[in-house]
Amino acid sequence: MTLSFVKLSIYSFMHHLSPRTFHQRIIEVIRAIDVLWLVSSTLTALFQCAVPKPWDYIDGFRCIDRRAWWTYVSVFNMGTEFGIIVLYFLIIGNLQISLSKKVKLLSIFSARILVMAAIATQLAVFWDEYPSSDITNSLWLPIVCNQVVVCLSVITACLPYLKPLMESLESGLVRANIPEEFSQELSLYQRTY
Repeated sequence: MTLSFVKLSIYSFMHHLSPRTFHQRIIEVIRAIDVLWLVSSTLTALFQCAVPKPWDYIDGFRCIDRRAWWTYVSVFNMGTEFGIIVLYFLIIGNLQISLSKKVKLLSIFSARILVMAAIATQLAVFWDEYPSSDITNSLWLPIVCNQVVVCLSVITACLPYLKPLMESLESGLVRANIPEEFSQELSLYQRTY
């Protein structure tokens, strides 16, 4: 769910970034795919085994194929990530700015490629670890990979906002100046010795 909400915030950002109706339509299509992916994957996760124990996938005999489910979730996740990256290239490619600024912007927005790589790694690790007989011991690495995917997704979604945030802080901690009154006291102190 977190991944979908991160992507929904990205779609909102993109919606304000480009006024073109072509881009707006693409954003709406990708958003709809993402919402469908969210609903279907969440419902499948909630009811992965038959009632009365829909959560018992360790000892459950009537459960879905978890490898197929993880593959579905990961492939659609990578697909929407790819759509986001392509849309960034389309939007920024049409901006009337210098080539160096376009390259800077695209390098920031292309960081979402790291999320795609983490998703692919997560799926590969899950496929490797899942058929284990001790599922509680073997799923720790796919769960860690899942957290890496979520963290990378949140961080890369926040990257466009970091520069304005840092510029707005102006705390003075970055400067190496000595305040004037302290400088005068320091020079008086040095003369006495």
